[in-house]
Amino acid sequence: MNLEHLIALCQKERQRGTFPAFGFALFTREGIWEGGSQRRFDLASLTKPLGTGGLFMHLESVLPGLLGRTLGEVVDSPEPFRVLPLETLLNHTSGLSAYAPLFRRANDRRALFQELYTHLPFQNPRMGSCYSDLGYLLLGRALRSLVGVRWHEEAERLLNLACNPAPSYLPPSPGEYEQNLESQRQGEVPLVHDEHAQLLGPTCGHAGLWGSAREVAGVLRYLSLSWAPGDPRFSKKSAGDRFTIGGFDTPSPQGYTSAGVWARRAPLFGHLGFTGTSFWFSPKQCRGAVLLTNRVHLGRRVRLQELASFRPRFFTAAFTALGMGPQEGG
Repeated sequence: MNLEHLIALCQKERQRGTFPAFGFALFTREGIWEGGSQRRFDLASLTKPLGTGGLFMHLESVLPGLLGRTLGEVVDSPEPFRVLPLETLLNHTSGLSAYAPLFRRANDRRALFQELYTHLPFQNPRMGSCYSDLGYLLLGRALRSLVGVRWHEEAERLLNLACNPAPSYLPPSPGEYEQNLESQRQGEVPLVHDEHAQLLGPTCGHAGLWGSAREVAGVLRYLSLSWAPGDPRFSKKSAGDRFTIGGFDTPSPQGYTSAGVWARRAPLFGHLGFTGTSFWFSPKQCRGAVLLTNRVHLGRRVRLQELASFRPRFFTAAFTALGMGPQEGG
């Protein structure tokens, strides 16, 4: 597959200063093609569907009905959090707020969750979608009860069944990772950029995975090759839901979407990460694209609009290169 156009597109955006480094990968049933940096990036919220969501879907397969249970049934929780169904936390319909800087008033795990419990749901479950880091923080706590304090090892085991090497929570070697230049000079093992993940360590439900574009594509390709109609990972509880039960995002039907023009022509699933990471793919067609950048190294709120503008251009070009057509659908 000819990737020269995509490489030139990304290099031009890097020269404009949108991100210091990039890596991307495209996949089909036949294989994976990659361009740019082959090193690992902080995947940030891609952890939600790939790590936390993947582990919960596995647990549901061996413990049918688990996702219908409430948070209070699996881990001690105060009202009104204890009545939140696990599936509403996974698909962002729990009624919890999107985000709160809990780390500013907490310096350990216990204090973080005590602070989280002061942020009450703003609406009842299943009343609408609101993307929520808080919900996935609670899911990480639930996994500690269901699987154990080192539940991330089980999540990594599942990822390694999909592809090897695979995204991981614990970096084995600093040289493998895209990190800021100062850390590279000092030879330090990189830390995740999310403050809550820094505090909680690898057993954090909403962030923490590191991976290369090829590794992420390998997981998505595995999920696509095993896809079947009605696959719960890509199913929605309600037609109006934005996110699937497995935690995957879907393109907005109107207005802006980072998935590009193909979002209007074939059902896609994806996710974004605030560090500058993203992916979109079609499980049925077994085609997809991964774009990883370290935009966050420029600053938490730097070049956000520029990256938002670049993503749909990249994914439009990527799916065009993959030969995806509107007649194929699904």
